[in-house]
This record gives sequence, C-alpha cells and structure tokens, in this order.
Amino acid sequence: MKQALIVGVALAALVAAPALSQAQAKADFSGTWTLNQEKSDPAPARGGGGGGGRGGGRGGGVAAQMTIKQAPTQLSIDRTMGQGTVSMVYKLDGSESTYAMGMGEAKSKAMWEGTKLVITTAQTMPGRDGGAGMTMQVKEIYSLDAGALTIERTQTTPMGTMARKLVYDKGM
Repeated sequence: MKQALIVGVALAALVAAPALSQAQAKADFSGTWTLNQEKSDPAPARGGGGGGGRGGGRGGGVAAQMTIKQAPTQLSIDRTMGQGTVSMVYKLDGSESTYAMGMGEAKSKAMWEGTKLVITTAQTMPGRDGGAGMTMQVKEIYSLDAGALTIERTQTTPMGTMARKLVYDKGM
C-alpha cells in the first residue's frame, strides 16, 4: 500500500511539473524600453518612385520608445513615434482586440508560445476615392534576452513581406 502511494505521488508530480514550468515561463515585459538602433536591423529601403533611400535613422515606422504595462490578463503598450504616442491593449488569452488605427481598423491577438509572446495584427485600410482597400498583416514575437527586449517583426502587405529584428534596452 505504501509503495502504491509513493508511485501515485511521483506520477502526480511528473504530471504537474510541466504545467508549473509553463506557468513560470511567461516573461514580464513591463517597463520603459528604448530602441537600440545599433543592435536592431536597419530600416528597410523605401520603395516606390518617391526618392528611395534608407529610413533616415528614424526607425522606419517603429517606436523609438515603448512603455509596457503587463497584468495577468492583458498587456498595454504605449509606443512613442515621430508623430506622438500610440496606445494599444492586448488580451493575453488569445481573444481578439479591435481598435481604430489611422483611417482603418486593426484586429490583434496575443498568445504565449513558451516564454515568448506572439502578437498578430490585421489592419484594413480603405482605398482612396472609394477604390479597393488594403490589408496589412503584422506578426511580432516578443522575447527577453539578457535584459533586452527583442521583437521579431514580420509585416506583409500586397507589396511584399518585410522582416526586421528590433532590440530595445530597458530604462532605469
């Protein structure tokens, strides 16, 4: 009887251990983060007929600074960009968040994959003068490495796909 109890407790521990490690594996991204341009991929070259060139050191449409607040059920991000601050709130249970963005609408989902947080966003923008609109898909994978926040960002539009790694240093 004693041996059966020991075996039962050992099996219960083996079953519970992966669940505990999964729960502990979620990173906390809270804090103020500043883009480290030297460690990040450079901004992509601008396409089209409008002069070309590089991103001009402005980050190529990404946040120069972010403030992240994380709670068990949601993540809020205030992104400081050239024109001001953009705020978004993501539910961490994989359900959809919808919000107005520019002239269009964006729908995002955030889900944990081990220690990484994956945020996928689909943004629909209306066409000019009643023309066909455009949908943009963005996938961002957030991870912490040696105190730095790394975001692997992939953006897909009808004009193609761009991938970029962004590294942010935590403020004091």
